[in-house]
Amino acid sequence: MKKPPTLPPDYRTRLLNTREVAAGLLMKPSTVARWARQGKLPAFRLGGRLRYKWAEVEIAIAEKCRVSASKGGV
Repeated sequence: MKKPPTLPPDYRTRLLNTREVAAGLLMKPSTVARWARQGKLPAFRLGGRLRYKWAEVEIAIAEKCRVSASKGGV
């Protein structure tokens, strides 16, 4: 059986690729890449490939997943 992808041990201090971010967010890599292209996740290109800083990804996800109490949230 194939082992599921996981974040590398040094994920907080280095640049991550799309597959690593997807593993950390429990999402498909294609969704992570699409969200980056749409500006929903902060990313930049390095050598033609998308790269991410985990701290910036965490902040972006936290901002997008907030539940407003005025909109029926808890």
